[in-house]
Amino acid sequence: MKIAKFFLLLFVLLTPQFSLANSECGTSVLKEINSKIGSLSESDMKMFFGAYGPKCGTNVEFSEWGNELLFGALIKQPDLFIKILSKQNASVISKVVKELESPIHDGIDLTKTFSAAKNVKNYKKTKNSVLSAIQIAGDKMGLKLN
Repeated sequence: MKIAKFFLLLFVLLTPQFSLANSECGTSVLKEINSKIGSLSESDMKMFFGAYGPKCGTNVEFSEWGNELLFGALIKQPDLFIKILSKQNASVISKVVKELESPIHDGIDLTKTFSAAKNVKNYKKTKNSVLSAIQIAGDKMGLKLN
């Protein structure tokens, strides 16, 4: 019986669809995004936002690193960030906006983030949601953003 349990566990851990590294909340997505930050393609950004499904809220490592990468992507590629975010479903947009309301640490430059988002010309509804989220984050830190 112990041998059967061992092989079942081994199968689950080594099968790609069950692997934590390949799951939608796995760090492999974040490693990919981190390596390309500043030169993300549309498909990279879609993959990144796609990782903000309902299961990822409980993965602390994903949540912390993902939060930092959200701000990095928004600062470095605001037009693409808002364009691709605007095409996501409402639950993903809501999750991303919530993440932007709560930066993981105070080293994130909210003034620069706000300025980058403010300069986006299109996708006004999504842009305004992002700007509101950054303002909420700024209020929590005692910053006046405008």
